Amino acid sequence: LGRAIDTLPVLQRHELRLALKKLRYAADFFAGLFPHKAAKAGIAALAALQDDLGGFNDAASTAAILDAAVAATPEKSRGPVERAALFLKGWASLRADLAWEHARQSWHAFAGKKPFWR
Repeated sequence: LGRAIDTLPVLQRHELRLALKKLRYAADFFAGLFPHKAAKAGIAALAALQDDLGGFNDAASTAAILDAAVAATPEKSRGPVERAALFLKGWASLRADLAWEHARQSWHAFAGKKPFWR
């Protein structure tokens, strides 16, 4: 999934985050078998990448949450809630774009290094 990160669709971005989460847990478990400094740096890179992808996922999920909030608002008082939701969706979209760009950069930095477990 990571090899195609520059063109990865949104659903696969979530799959990449989950796959990296599993890799990080495995790396944590086996870290004691490898040189401490290398393992620590590798796990830190995985953690940073996982955080970046989590930030993207959180921002990308905001629209669905806001839509549910608008739908749950009584129709007579929905106007202000819809305007606030629209504003927040714009903010979340920008945040998702920035988080994704940071995640892509983190991926390229991570992928360019030799894994500590080799």
